[in-house]
Amino acid sequence: MKAETFHILEPTDDELDTALADDLLESWHHYSSSYRPNLGVPRIAPYCKQSKSSRQYETASDLTDQHMRKDLAESVEYCVDQLELRHRAAIGIEMKNRAVKARVWSCKSASTYAEALQAVLPIMRVKGLFD
Repeated sequence: MKAETFHILEPTDDELDTALADDLLESWHHYSSSYRPNLGVPRIAPYCKQSKSSRQYETASDLTDQHMRKDLAESVEYCVDQLELRHRAAIGIEMKNRAVKARVWSCKSASTYAEALQAVLPIMRVKGLFD
């Protein structure tokens, strides 16, 4: 019996950057959508406007993680804002579809997600998100 040899191909830098950009866009969408108010629902009840949440039980690492997530989300938001409208629409549609785990949203004027991902890669590289 002849022994088979398998060659495992290492991913290229472009493939790694594309995968990382995809992960960054997904985490950005999750972060930004969790802090948007729902239409018709006030963010704060009128009788609770003066109350503030306490951070006394949060550790320094929790606060650092929150700050890092916020900074990363703002950097990705900047990159997405630099894109043409059709690419921004394609990213938004893809992220909404992933959130509901179905192919629900679509737009004929939007480009494909793969095209939008290739368009955002150079901007993310310049911003230093892959370093």
